[in-house]
Amino acid sequence: MLLKTVKLSSLDLRYGALRLTDPTALRRLRESVQQDGLHSPVLVSEGVEEGKLVLVDGFKRIRVLDEAGETEILARMEVLDGASAHAAVLACNRPGRGVTDLEEAWVVRSLHRGHRLPQVKIAALLGRHKSWVCRRLRLVEGLEDDLQDEIRLGLLSSSMARELTRLPRGNQHPAAQAIREHGLSTRQATRLVTGLWRAWIPRRGRQSWKIRSSTLLSRSTMIPTRSGIHGSRTRATSFAIACSPSRARRIV
Repeated sequence: MLLKTVKLSSLDLRYGALRLTDPTALRRLRESVQQDGLHSPVLVSEGVEEGKLVLVDGFKRIRVLDEAGETEILARMEVLDGASAHAAVLACNRPGRGVTDLEEAWVVRSLHRGHRLPQVKIAALLGRHKSWVCRRLRLVEGLEDDLQDEIRLGLLSSSMARELTRLPRGNQHPAAQAIREHGLSTRQATRLVTGLWRAWIPRRGRQSWKIRSSTLLSRSTMIPTRSGIHGSRTRATSFAIACSPSRARRIV
């Protein structure tokens, strides 16, 4: 293992797109750095691309030091190719240590689409079962790209991703809008999506359905509105569901 001081400006942050920003974790790290300084090195690979120092782990540390006006950081230098570097992103951030299902899914998709690895090889590389790889691919490919961007920006929580992917891609936006505007919890979002599916009775030859853009949220219970929280029990949010141009159903 080689430890080396590198300039922040020399680091390639391409893998930052695979990670989410956690404001709480950032705040705690800032406080820790202010009190005790930074002692753990970041992980950098010299093998992803010739002449590039690609940051693999330590994105929050880089951000905190940059905000503090620092220009250098201690790095652990490794020679990892692209696929191995992706595996290291997850290995350094196992569940319970700051990685979400969606972040895992981004890594898996990058290995599958970018590096063209079959699911069996991805499973072996990450030390996972192939069914886990399949679930992560289904999660990321089932979620609208712009909703993934909203999660990156913090407009939606990452915990909502799994719920939204239960809906067809064309119907995720109205549900996401309701979740944002009414501040629904994960539990409430789960009930909302479950209610939407129960209201949908597929008919022969019909492959898709739409949620009307006008949502009826005022009668739902235990859901915050501008005038406060109504009701005493949690129920699915009311939505107008258009199963066809001439037919609509409502979840109450």
